[in-house]
Amino acid sequence: MNRDLSPTQRRLVIELALTGATDAELAARLGMGYSTVKLHLASARRRLGVRTRSELIVWAWRNELVRVGTRTDIAPNVGTGGIAASPTVSWSVSA
Repeated sequence: MNRDLSPTQRRLVIELALTGATDAELAARLGMGYSTVKLHLASARRRLGVRTRSELIVWAWRNELVRVGTRTDIAPNVGTGGIAASPTVSWSVSA
């Protein structure tokens, strides 16, 4: 099992963990097609060895892709995997 997510998969998992959005909502928010979102999330689940969206969200929190913090300077930044979030939630992007 490959635990490395592509930048797109990482972005989707972060957004999913932060918002709990449906595939359709993720597609609209991130400017992707619905089928593309489904494909990337299915691939991410396979790579991480999880079966459900809930397990994917838990994996993201446990592996600190997202974490509770005190950052207030959060802004969207696709190049580094950043997603707009509330001021008390932050994320990390590991190589």
